[in-house]
Amino acid sequence: MSKFRQNQTGSVVIVVLALVIVALTGAVGYLVYQNQHKAAQASTPTTAAVPKTTTTPTAPTKTTPSPTTFKVPELGIQLLNVPTTINDLNYAVTINSSTLSSALFSTISLSNLDKGCSPTGIVSNGALGRNKGTFDVNNDGLFTTFVKQFPGFWISYEHPQAACSDNPAAETLHASQTTIFQKLVMNPANIEAIQ
Repeated sequence: MSKFRQNQTGSVVIVVLALVIVALTGAVGYLVYQNQHKAAQASTPTTAAVPKTTTTPTAPTKTTPSPTTFKVPELGIQLLNVPTTINDLNYAVTINSSTLSSALFSTISLSNLDKGCSPTGIVSNGALGRNKGTFDVNNDGLFTTFVKQFPGFWISYEHPQAACSDNPAAETLHASQTTIFQKLVMNPANIEAIQ
């Protein structure tokens, strides 16, 4: 009988150990669940009751878009104070020589009226040139207008020589935008070098 009791005692010990292991695993699992639940509650924002208020609707205010800055990295400059009437500027760059790069300007609104008025067309709203070196006041063969000197280069402006379209609406817009663009770029304070 002693063998039987030893087997019974060994079986009881194994059962008790198994129960202890299951209990410990359950306790650890419960603690982990509680900690995660508390962390989730702490990270969830709580909403406080907001007192109900009434507001009287007001008429919407008209905001005038402010002038913008327009960068022309190929020329190393940016245009400041671009009026809202031409803030949809676009341009195409041509490299005329190792000493001159030009950007022909137009607007998206003008190009939409007539593709011939786009910056890749024959006539645009005007052109800015980046000329290498220092402006020479004695150079009488110039067909562009000097605008501003920078270290190592100077900027010139060329006015369009003809109408860009046979479409009256496009040509009216072209004339008005060309005047606005010329006024913008002929003021040296509106052109600065990109740092």
